[in-house]
Amino acid sequence: MNRRFGSLVLATAVLAVGAIFWQLMVPSSPASAGETWSPDMTYIFGDRRDPVWEYSYIVRGNEVVVQKAVFPGYEDRTWYRRTIHSDDSMKLVKEWAVRPGNITPPFKPGGPWWSRFSIAPDRTRARGEAWFSNDSVEIADWLGTLKGECVRDELRIEQLPSWVTDDERLNRYFGF
Repeated sequence: MNRRFGSLVLATAVLAVGAIFWQLMVPSSPASAGETWSPDMTYIFGDRRDPVWEYSYIVRGNEVVVQKAVFPGYEDRTWYRRTIHSDDSMKLVKEWAVRPGNITPPFKPGGPWWSRFSIAPDRTRARGEAWFSNDSVEIADWLGTLKGECVRDELRIEQLPSWVTDDERLNRYFGF
């Protein structure tokens, strides 16, 4: 039990340091600022509901790149890439890309499971963010569906697309 508690404390500390670093490196704007979806924006949807794995869905236009990694520490990273062709799936991506969160920081230790960050390509807009409560059934269902569509062996990749590797803000976010 002590080992599990220690892991929880470590996870909370890593989250806190990461959140502080992110806040210092990239200015943010509240989700209530009326964000609009754009195919040129990069959206990062975070899903930490699994006790071991964190899933980060990086979306630009109709392309999704997923990082599956042990949390905390980002070990055993696996990457997936998929193009969304379904109008229904794109409709949901666009909806969640601008939906306001239902909670705001500061958070209790362990933090929320679900988040979204919006990054403008030309840096003329501040980074947007939204946080969703752990009991949010809608986002749980949607990210579960997205995981089923994107996290499959045949979609696994070894090399990330240049739109991910060439953006230093994404490099910082993923610790490259």
